Amino acid sequence: MLDTSSHLYYNVSDFTVADAEGLYVRDEDGNEFMDCSAGTFNLSLGYRHPAVVQAIKDQADKLIHVSSSYQTHPINEMTSMLAELAPAGLNHVHPKVSGGSSANEGAIKMAQRVTGRTEVITLFRAHVGQTMAMTALSGNQFRKEPFPTLPRFGMQVPDPYCYRCFYRKEPETCGLLCADRIVDFIEYASQGEIAAVLIEPISGNGGNIVPPDGYLQRVREICDEKGIKLIFDEIQTGIGRTGRMFAAEYFDVVPDAITVAKSLGGSGAQVAAIITNDDLLGMESDHHSFTYGSNLIAAAAGLRGGVSLAVALSVDTAVPNREFILFVVAAVVLLSMVVQGLLLPAVIRWARIPSDDTEERETLQAVRSLHVEAYKALDQIAADAGVCSEAVQHVRADMDFKRDAALESRRIRDDNPDITREELELQTLLGQVQALRLAVITYQRGVLKRLRNEGVIDMNILHRIQERLDTEEVRILGPVELE
Repeated sequence: MLDTSSHLYYNVSDFTVADAEGLYVRDEDGNEFMDCSAGTFNLSLGYRHPAVVQAIKDQADKLIHVSSSYQTHPINEMTSMLAELAPAGLNHVHPKVSGGSSANEGAIKMAQRVTGRTEVITLFRAHVGQTMAMTALSGNQFRKEPFPTLPRFGMQVPDPYCYRCFYRKEPETCGLLCADRIVDFIEYASQGEIAAVLIEPISGNGGNIVPPDGYLQRVREICDEKGIKLIFDEIQTGIGRTGRMFAAEYFDVVPDAITVAKSLGGSGAQVAAIITNDDLLGMESDHHSFTYGSNLIAAAAGLRGGVSLAVALSVDTAVPNREFILFVVAAVVLLSMVVQGLLLPAVIRWARIPSDDTEERETLQAVRSLHVEAYKALDQIAADAGVCSEAVQHVRADMDFKRDAALESRRIRDDNPDITREELELQTLLGQVQALRLAVITYQRGVLKRLRNEGVIDMNILHRIQERLDTEEVRILGPVELE
């Protein structure tokens, strides 16, 4: 193959990719290499996913491009799906953007138009895009140095980085100083013209920083108090990259806008969108429109690829422990091709692609064996442990309950082979018990917050008890397939 790299404007590696599939890229000699960065952190389904490829082929046979002034089925379906899956109140979708940079810039335009203000707050370690405006708003100095004429309308504030706290505080006693100090920046470092706060709910470029509990809620409060629009940059975290459709869902905060791109395309299609509430509605389409925005092929790929991940997220996989969230984000964002198997089974079911359930069956068989053999040996185990008969009766009753619940679940599944996990749980006593125990934990969290607000306990005690409640919740939500 002719090497034309010398004609490129930018530097490239000596490695030439000839083919790719799944997790792997191949050179011209057929050597295979695992891509541990998922392309540009955007290939949630890996390279050349068959469902995405087929969707692109089918759309290309019908229509590749038409002016976005007209309606098309792929765009209508994609925008409807995004509006349906977004947090409550975010029901307007602007798809006429060509990538994450233009999506972020469009959301800022909307905020500036509505507020009549100019300035935008981002974080020290933020990287929000590569256009001139987004370069100006990024926190990395090396991205700005070559451009002396960058617009000056941004202000960076310290990240909520508990492990390297800018204010040298400890999470247990800081009182969310990193959030409260944003008010000082607004009052003393701005021009008094803050239109928006643009922030990743979990910072990718900054090092997969998970904010402490309450941080984003406090930022939301500050924005509401100051009449500032809150924009969540979910270019990397959105569309299932953290185990939820949007990372915002982990923090129980609804922004004024969410921007999405990258994994929306599933296997690399160039598609992006801005999802907003009613307050940001009204910007004329020609005020932020790109020739290849609302791209039909990309939208078709997104529906079959990125957006289809929402099906996998229909089963609630709540993980309140922030350290575990950090692990998930780091793994998915930086090694998403390696861990795509966590989400692919649900996508495969949705796309009606045959799947291999051997591992699942073997796992259930192993769990069943563990339970049965431990149950038979319970008396001997109790004797060896030196516990009383009352304890044996308690444990046996618990094991009997789980066994009976599992048998009940199996009978329901046999009679209703297409039943979903949520429907199954609602019909079983075990599901009802779990629902009640989770509801009790939710109520206890409310009591805990009230005690903190009343000054009965301090933040250290609050976090300590929260960890216990989180652990209990994870235990309840864990697998119970014991037969």
